[in-house]
Amino acid sequence: MSNLEAAQLLDYYAAGQTDFSQANLAGIQLAGVDLIGVDLSESNLCGANLSFALLGRANFRRANLAGADLRGANLTQADLTESRLQEANLHGASLEKAILVGADITLADLTDCNLIEADLRQANLSSTRFVGACLRGANLRKDNYQERTVLRGTDLEKADFQSANLAEADLARVNLTGANLKEANLRGADLIGANLERAYCQMTRLTDTNLKKAGLAWANLREARFDRAQLQEADFFQADCYQANFSNAHLEQIIGEKANFTQAIFTKADLRRANLRGSTLKEARLIEAYLARTDLTGADLTGANLIRAEISSALLLDANLTDATMPDGSTYQ
Repeated sequence: MSNLEAAQLLDYYAAGQTDFSQANLAGIQLAGVDLIGVDLSESNLCGANLSFALLGRANFRRANLAGADLRGANLTQADLTESRLQEANLHGASLEKAILVGADITLADLTDCNLIEADLRQANLSSTRFVGACLRGANLRKDNYQERTVLRGTDLEKADFQSANLAEADLARVNLTGANLKEANLRGADLIGANLERAYCQMTRLTDTNLKKAGLAWANLREARFDRAQLQEADFFQADCYQANFSNAHLEQIIGEKANFTQAIFTKADLRRANLRGSTLKEARLIEAYLARTDLTGADLTGANLIRAEISSALLLDANLTDATMPDGSTYQ
């Protein structure tokens, strides 16, 4: 379809036409219009103004929306598969149950956006701003043999990812400060250098993740799963890791000072040279854990299970080992 003016498009739509695929609508002014169910697939909407427009169930497959103004737009159940949304402004937009598979959303602003149950598989979300966005139940999982969803360097501060599927996602160096990741699936995700300070990660699945040098200070990690995770040099300062599972995890040189590891599981975990000064490890399971040169100064290990653990070079000055099971099977008195 050739070039269309806003008035022409609206007249055609009012007359019952909904197919405007492949149209050249660059820079068109359609703020606040009702275009529910419209077909704009493969259209050029670069720099268009669609702010506060009603676009539910619209078809934007492979459309060019780069730099478009979509603030407050209603895109519920819209199909944006493989669309181009680079630097688009989606502040406060509703994308509930929208399909964004393979979309390029780099440098876009999705602040306070509603992405509940949105499908973001293989989407490129690098350097995108998600501050305060709600992504509950969203799917960002990598499909077999396909590229992973990319959120590298993205601002996700206080975003809501409760129960979201982020398995295998590229989250390197993202800002997840204060984000809600309760019961989210991040299995196999790359979170190297990510900031999760004060994040809510209760019962979050972080199995096989890469969290090297990640910031987890003051985070709620109760009952989270970190089995086989790469956590070298991560910061757990004053984090709440009650009943968290660190089985077979790499925790070399972590900062765990004053953290709560009560009843946490460290079976066969590598904690070499970790800083656990003043931490609480009551009833923690450290069976066959490697604690060479681990600093446990002032730590509370009451009732901990250290059977077959390597603690010969650990620093245990002022540590409380009351009723702990020692490496040889004896109980510390």
